[in-house]
Amino acid sequence: SCLLFGLDHGGQGVIGVGLTTLDGVICSLINRKFDDNLWAGILAHGIDNTIGIVGVYCTGPIYGL
Repeated sequence: SCLLFGLDHGGQGVIGVGLTTLDGVICSLINRKFDDNLWAGILAHGIDNTIGIVGVYCTGPIYGL
């Protein structure tokens, strides 16, 4: 499921697919760590997206990755 999640972000290029797949794995591990509590994974995903949005806002998009 993590690979499918990553492949769904194919518009971000190969690096984006790889990083998103890794994010899926990390969120899944967090979910398992907290007794399959879905909210832990949702919170981790939200924090990850917030960091990404703030980074793009501060630096602009990074092309070529």
